[in-house]
Amino acid sequence: ISVFLFGIIALGISERGPLRILAVAGLCISTFALVLTASRGGFLGMFAGSALGFVFLRRFIHVRIMLLALAGLMAFVLVSIFVAYITGYGELLYDRFIGQSVGGGYEISSGRTAIWATALAKMFEAPVALVTGYGWNAYAAFRDFGYAPHNSYLGIYFELGVIGLILVLLSYANILRIARQALASAMSDRFSFLVAFIFGFLAALVAIFFVELHAPWLFIWAYAGISLRLAIADASAAAKEKLPGPSIHAEAASRS
Repeated sequence: ISVFLFGIIALGISERGPLRILAVAGLCISTFALVLTASRGGFLGMFAGSALGFVFLRRFIHVRIMLLALAGLMAFVLVSIFVAYITGYGELLYDRFIGQSVGGGYEISSGRTAIWATALAKMFEAPVALVTGYGWNAYAAFRDFGYAPHNSYLGIYFELGVIGLILVLLSYANILRIARQALASAMSDRFSFLVAFIFGFLAALVAIFFVELHAPWLFIWAYAGISLRLAIADASAAAKEKLPGPSIHAEAASRS
């Protein structure tokens, strides 16, 4: 939800009429659904991703627009929290965001620190695994691990080692690089969608530090593919416009 929320906002800003109404309705429903998940990682991803997005795109976004967007997002979240509270979900939200946010590292991380320590200790049993990893899908094969890694980066590192983790991080970085480069030549109706994609993708990269995604990647990669197709199309169109026209000598040679 935190990935696609920015795209819904961009749709509401750029469209008119029934599509805008649908986008606003989708924004309200999605924000309320995000609140009901009580996912601290989801909210951290959304807001930390926003902060990273503002820094990453500081050349393209005015500070006033940044502040207005952040204020609007906060307003939607607060309204959704209020609605969730009056509909009987207040105790759940309090327990997740307040009750589990005090104490030691184990309590704050909902036990994740112990899971991470167990996985790393297993890797130290065979030091070469710190470089090579244990192999594809190896984490699930160690049945003495009672829980999933709850950290996508750790899961990749455990199975594919340093080389695999670096390749994955490079693919993430390359996606962001291409999308940002395209903003300089993006058409006006596509600019907001590319910005929204970058914000959402950064939200995902923050959130997966605290969770291991499976099925959602199908939608995230489809979203990335569509967004990069738009980026490449605009970049190609801009490059063609910059090409010099045929010279007089070339025209004369073609006629002869």
